[in-house]
Amino acid sequence: MATDRHSSDQSAVKVFVSYARADLDFADQLVLALTSFGYEPIIDRQEIAPGEEWQKRLGDLILAADTVAFVLSPESAASSTCAWEVAEAEKLGKRLIPVVCRSVQGLDVPQQLQNLNYIFFY
Repeated sequence: MATDRHSSDQSAVKVFVSYARADLDFADQLVLALTSFGYEPIIDRQEIAPGEEWQKRLGDLILAADTVAFVLSPESAASSTCAWEVAEAEKLGKRLIPVVCRSVQGLDVPQQLQNLNYIFFY
């Protein structure tokens, strides 16, 4: 019997979406697209509670993912939190996929992303 790709089963590839807050609208669109193609997106959409260890929370979300889609923009390229997420994904051996939503030409992007093939969505 064929499996429905859109069902919520344990075999769906889990994709953590890393983004800068300025790219929230794009990240939401990416989550919808991933879901429609049978992936299970993981995104931190809730504010982190006062006193909560935000790096541990994000680290746990990255650990639970199979792949990290990094929404690359001028804001995310400059974000220390986004850079930490990329480093954490690399440390955990996660596949990184840079998804460019706005040009980053001439900007410093995290070293781990510089030699990867980008997906462009302008």
